[in-house]
Parts: sequence; structure tokens; C-alpha cells
Amino acid sequence: MLEVLVASGADALHERAWGSRAVSLVLHSALIAAAVGATRHPAPRVEDVVRDTVIVFPGSPDAPHAPTPPPAA
Repeated sequence: MLEVLVASGADALHERAWGSRAVSLVLHSALIAAAVGATRHPAPRVEDVVRDTVIVFPGSPDAPHAPTPPPAA
């Protein structure tokens, strides 16, 4: 897990960390740029929606009637 003791080799680990920091900076910048680019323009609005909702209460004159049962044989 630890290849170099912290007290004796901190400089060697510090030099290699710059590459990781640069890669992290580039990837985070690309991710942020992609998120900003994807959300730059709002979604198109759909304004031609037909709202055809009919509310029918049971017992009202507009309520559909149940079919009459066939006569008993």
C-alpha cells in the first residue's frame, strides 16, 4: 500500500501528482463544458396540445348507461 515512507519520500510522490492533477482538471473542465452546452438552449415547447378531458359523474344525465341485460330465457 505504501511504497515510500511519508517522512522520507514525500518529494517523489509530489512530482508524480502533477500529472494526475492535470488529467483531473482536464476531465472536470470537459464535464462542466458538456453540461453547460447540453443545457444552453431550453427544450422546445409543445403548444398545440389538445386538452380534451371530460368528467362524468355517476347519475348525471351525461353518464353512459349500462347496457340492458338480455331477457331471461
